[in-house]
Amino acid sequence: MGQSSSSKISTKKVLFFATLGLCVPIFLVSMGMLAVRSDAKNQELYKQQQAEMIKRIKEREAAEEQFKQNSTNDVTTN
Repeated sequence: MGQSSSSKISTKKVLFFATLGLCVPIFLVSMGMLAVRSDAKNQELYKQQQAEMIKRIKEREAAEEQFKQNSTNDVTTN
C-alpha cells in the first residue's frame, strides 16, 4: 500500500517535470522568434528615420550654401 502512493507521487512529479521540460523550450523559442520579429521592425524604423535625417541635413546644407551665395552676391554688388 505504501508503494502505490509513492509511485503515484513519483509519477506526478515525473509528469510535472516532463511538462516543464516541454514548456520551457517552447517558451524560449517563441520569445526568440518574437525578439527577432521585433528587431526587424525596429531596424526598418531606424532606416526610415536615418533616411529622413539625411534628407533634412542635405536640405539644411543646401539652404546654408544658398544663403552664403546670396550673402556673397549682396556684398560684392554693394
